[in-house]
Amino acid sequence: TNGQPKGRYAEASAFCRPLPIMPTLTKRICVYTKDIQRITGRSERYARQLLSRIRQANRKEAGSLVTVKEFCRFTKIGEDEVEKYL
Repeated sequence: TNGQPKGRYAEASAFCRPLPIMPTLTKRICVYTKDIQRITGRSERYARQLLSRIRQANRKEAGSLVTVKEFCRFTKIGEDEVEKYL
């Protein structure tokens, strides 16, 4: 045996090479309660209240997603600083 596959899959093995690993995008556009906790070091309750105030300031409905830009505009924290925690 020379390490080559035998049988009916011998020719197909050339097409079954592993795919190269593609980098995935980890950049998010939404901020969640846990993110705010990490960024501010404050409690979950504070983070939920802050999200609520950001939604009110942007005239969004309760439960709507808050974007990184909206969070940064409201808190006056730079986007580059926030993205380190996402």
